[in-house]
Amino acid sequence: ATRRQLGEDTAEMFIENAQRKGSQLTFDLRIENKTGHKFPTGYPARRAWLHVQVSNNRRLVFETGSYDEDGRLKGVEDALDLPHVDVVDEPSDVVVYEMIATDPEGRPTTYLTKMSGKRKDNRLLPRGWDPSHEGIDAVAPVGLAEDANFIGGSDTVAFDIEVPEEANNLRIVAWLHYQSVPPVWVDALRDVDAEASRRFLRMYDAADKEPETVAVAAKFVR
Repeated sequence: ATRRQLGEDTAEMFIENAQRKGSQLTFDLRIENKTGHKFPTGYPARRAWLHVQVSNNRRLVFETGSYDEDGRLKGVEDALDLPHVDVVDEPSDVVVYEMIATDPEGRPTTYLTKMSGKRKDNRLLPRGWDPSHEGIDAVAPVGLAEDANFIGGSDTVAFDIEVPEEANNLRIVAWLHYQSVPPVWVDALRDVDAEASRRFLRMYDAADKEPETVAVAAKFVR
C-alpha cells in the first residue's frame, strides 16, 4: 500500500518547453506535489531526487542523479552539504529535495538531539502554501537563493545541457526517486557503541538499497 501511494498519489512530473539548437538541449522539468504536506516529510532523513537521462538511439549522452548499489548518488560527494539546484547544466548538478539540519555550532548533523537550525530545506511545498501566513517562518524553505519557480505545490528545474551536434531523435527520461534512509545518515551510526545501532546496521546492510520511484516522465526531441 505504501509503494502504491508513493508511485501513484505522491507526485507527478512533466517535461516542458523542450528545444534543440545545435549542440544545446534545453527543457523544463516540472514536479508537482500531490500530497497535503511537504514532500518528503516525517523523519528528517528522508530525501527525494531527480534522476535524468538523455539518450540518442539508446546511447546515453547525458545523465544526472544516478546512484550505485549502496544507494549513494554518483557524480557528487553524497554528503550533507548538497546545495539546492535550480538550473542543471552539468552531470554534477543533482537536484535533491531534503532537509539538512545544523547543530548549535552550525555544522550539519544527523542527530535529532543536536538539531538546532537548518542549512537547507527545499522539500516540495504543498499546494496552497501561503508565505504570508502567521508563523510561516518556522516551516519556510531554506537555502533556495532566488529560485522563483519553487512555489506552493511545485518546483520547476531548467535543464541547459550539451549534446553531440550530430545526435538526433533524443529521448529524455526523468525519474523522481525516494529514499527513507540515505547512506550518509547510516554512516554516522557506524562509530556508535550501542547495541541498538549495531542491530539497525545489520538490518540496513542486509537490505536492498534500491530507491523507490515516485514519478516518471519521458519525451522525444528531434
